[in-house]
Amino acid sequence: MTNTSNHPQHQPLSGRRFVLLQGPASRFSLHLGHALGGRGAQVTRIGFSPADRLFWSARGGGYIPFRRPMAQFPAFLDQVLADTGATDLLMLGDGRDPHRLALDLLDKTGAAVTPWIYELGYLRPNLLTIFNGVTGPTSGFDPSGAYDAAPQQSFSHSFFRTGALDFGWHLTNALLSWATYPHYRSHAIDGPVREYSGWARKGLASARRKRAAATALARIAAHTGPIFLVPLQLDTDFQLRLRGTGRPQVAELDETIRSFRDHASEQGMLVVKVHPLDNGLRHWGQVIMQLAEDAGISDRVVALDGGQVEPLLDRLAGVITINSTVGLSAVLAGVPTLVLGQAIYDRPGLTEQHDRHRFWGQPTPPDPALAANFGRFLRSAVHVPGTFDGPGAPIGAANIARFIADQAP
Repeated sequence: MTNTSNHPQHQPLSGRRFVLLQGPASRFSLHLGHALGGRGAQVTRIGFSPADRLFWSARGGGYIPFRRPMAQFPAFLDQVLADTGATDLLMLGDGRDPHRLALDLLDKTGAAVTPWIYELGYLRPNLLTIFNGVTGPTSGFDPSGAYDAAPQQSFSHSFFRTGALDFGWHLTNALLSWATYPHYRSHAIDGPVREYSGWARKGLASARRKRAAATALARIAAHTGPIFLVPLQLDTDFQLRLRGTGRPQVAELDETIRSFRDHASEQGMLVVKVHPLDNGLRHWGQVIMQLAEDAGISDRVVALDGGQVEPLLDRLAGVITINSTVGLSAVLAGVPTLVLGQAIYDRPGLTEQHDRHRFWGQPTPPDPALAANFGRFLRSAVHVPGTFDGPGAPIGAANIARFIADQAP
């Protein structure tokens, strides 16, 4: 059998030169470099920390360490792009300091380099999002267009595996960055010691949390009036930090609770759902109920820390969110949704366009046909099957490489 892997028609990225910036706390960047190289591309990785170096190998491509203060990164990157003749730049999200600086550099210089942004899928699980950082994820959406729903693919998930990778990543940086990458700073708000201490306390309280969640779910199931949901987000989430309201999440929650008190039916219930990946450092259950007590409606507010959102969607009269992906799930499920910040799904016909006060009494449901078409567009136009770790990681990397290769140059 003839090996055709090196034939030009099987290398649609031949002649393209990719520079990879920061990625997930896993070997995903290595898989991505290998997948791009397998399609004929030249790949260079810029490393910002000891873990970047540890989780990389020549199999993914070249490696250039950045060990300077972040203020010097634009000039450094400009030189790397020139030296490598880069045509494409890949990064995990657009919120981290080097990524924002990189996008600003391309915008200011007008360099002929295409930025690609990948993230966990807007539609979850088992999907990754990939889009051109100049045009954005929804620039090609046509409300009257016809989009095919791509087939779904499932991958095994392991909380232990993900946690072990994350722990190894942060431990490597904590032990070695002072000597090898002295200017490295994590994008996270909480340091690893504080982060893991929160998870440890959360684990020790798991039995109590499960009982409290069961009680909350029973109370929700027994309620006969309208139910509204507020899904909390992670404070470290760049969607919240860069595209939120500019105010702390707790301030928005306080205003939402008081608006619910003043404008919602007295038969209504407000459920505030803690994010499943919250590290437990902020005792959200106590915060939620204290805000409700201060507003004088603790009997109408439920703090839910546990359980799944999806089974609740059929019961909901509406969802208020800053820009959580739960809001997108609600829109696609036909639930009236109000977005306080900026979100790709916040557009007329999909979300409520009035304020909180009116929403409680007159929530506007999404247009069913538009919502279904928007969901098909997202699935087919900016999503590929894959995960950031485990069996889905090499598949996700290969799918991102294929996606980029399929785009018109």
